[in-house]
Amino acid sequence: TGYVGVMVTENMYAKVGVITVDVVTNENLATGSAYGNKSMDGTMFGVGYHNAMDNGIFFRFEGSYMDFDGVSATSTTDANRKVTLSNLDGVTGKISLGKSF
Repeated sequence: TGYVGVMVTENMYAKVGVITVDVVTNENLATGSAYGNKSMDGTMFGVGYHNAMDNGIFFRFEGSYMDFDGVSATSTTDANRKVTLSNLDGVTGKISLGKSF
């Protein structure tokens, strides 16, 4: 994931970025067919709240949304057989506690 974040207010931030994931296929089919590994690209955006205290301790709350492009894999023994990943998206939430040095 690569992203750019910007502080919107003193404590609120927003970020937008790109994501790349590898889809690794490990199936062992009785037909002898296999489907190759693929890469998927996507985008993400999120918003969060960051609060740092004078002693270096900080906490964050963040929510983000990810949306991946679809991808298809074709059987190595039958070109008419395909597996398609589509509509792959999701929402994540994160709470962080840390200390700056």
